Amino acid sequence: MSALTPQASNESARDDSTASSLTEKSRNGYPALAWLMRTYPDNAIFRRFGELNLLNLLRLQAELQDMENELEKIREEDITSDEPIRMIYATDFRSMRDNIDIGDSEQYDQLVKIGGKLQEYNAALALVLQLKGADQPTERELQKLQEWLSRPRGGKSFLAGEEAKVWKGEDTSEYVTLLPRHLEDDAFSSFLGGRMLDIYHAVFGHKRRKYSTDSRGVEIRKYSSKRIGRVSNIVVAVVSSILPTLVILALYFVKRMIVRIGLVILFTAIFSIALAAFTAARKIEIFSATAAFAAVEVVYIGSSSSSNSTG
Repeated sequence: MSALTPQASNESARDDSTASSLTEKSRNGYPALAWLMRTYPDNAIFRRFGELNLLNLLRLQAELQDMENELEKIREEDITSDEPIRMIYATDFRSMRDNIDIGDSEQYDQLVKIGGKLQEYNAALALVLQLKGADQPTERELQKLQEWLSRPRGGKSFLAGEEAKVWKGEDTSEYVTLLPRHLEDDAFSSFLGGRMLDIYHAVFGHKRRKYSTDSRGVEIRKYSSKRIGRVSNIVVAVVSSILPTLVILALYFVKRMIVRIGLVILFTAIFSIALAAFTAARKIEIFSATAAFAAVEVVYIGSSSSSNSTG
């Protein structure tokens, strides 16, 4: 069995090092960004190009307007033509189509062109409407992606030239996210998984849960969205059970009616604000729940006043 010489061993080591370096480079740039977006969908943020989409739609609309005007001129020429067959094109599409072979089909050709352009226009219009309803990322999600792109253990600032401007914007309405928004998302859950999570990570979390490094060398801060949702539900449950009890307790110690009425107004306002912040309830649901809450307060005031007067 032949043994490798020291020179051959060194060459083999250099080859392995070169291959490893090439493999590492192939994972940088857009491949790393694509992996990030697939693995962590909240980073799947793309430009909306709203102005360009509308400009394209306006172009197609202008072209269709010109084509429609040209069609009207052709129709007038056919109606006033000396040829009987052309005079009936407006009421007989079959005759118009059958005359293609003899080269007398200007109106039909124009209709075909308009049909193709209409398909392009309608498709563009439908896409603009679809984009208009697409979810936009939060400021935190956009900032997190921008931070990753510039991080040495992240995107390594690989974007250059005009491409570097893609995610430079600060207006989140100019972007769309592929992360589906859940109906149960509310302002409190967003706050808990956003600013509060940043504060927690800066003070406590980084000591126990540092940025994890995966096989691609990408550093990502990882927290369970299910656990965040569970914490949000617990907080909402605690607040919803304590708030009505605190109201009754406060009203119990207040004897003056005018002060009680003032407290009812205050607590009712707090209750409606809590509903709007802690839940994803609709306006009509907030209104109904607030009215019911106020009714309970009024009933308690009435019953306690009657008891005091009787006593």
